[in-house]
Amino acid sequence: MKKLREGGFLQIYEERDKELVKCTLRLNNFRYSLAAKLKKDKLKFCLIEGQKGWQFSFYEDVVQPQWENLREMVIKTYGVKREHRDFPNLNDVPLNDEGGYLTDTWDLSDRLIILTIQLFEVKDCCTNQMVEYSCCTLLIQPK
Repeated sequence: MKKLREGGFLQIYEERDKELVKCTLRLNNFRYSLAAKLKKDKLKFCLIEGQKGWQFSFYEDVVQPQWENLREMVIKTYGVKREHRDFPNLNDVPLNDEGGYLTDTWDLSDRLIILTIQLFEVKDCCTNQMVEYSCCTLLIQPK
């Protein structure tokens, strides 16, 4: 918690009984949500998630720039050596698949880093219709 506060993370929320920490962060002027699962005060995994949205142009206007930002930051930190694919067409992203569409995987000696695109349905409270949302995620899991 001390590292998060000193690191400038915003709106830090801790669920001690679930060993979960959630907060908001800004990376190169993009806003993301961070969720970290701890086990006996050690990081089990960290998930950085971009904004979620459903509007017609949201995928190209918001998801793609956030995804590019995360990709560039991880490449800058860990290098270009990775398994990778280009940003997919929305039709290529599996709907409601928890794994999503994997675009980049860094398999490092001390951690696994996976960048994905997610597409999932949410029931709209006003219309009672299912609406498709999209976002990008970055999973960091220590080995």
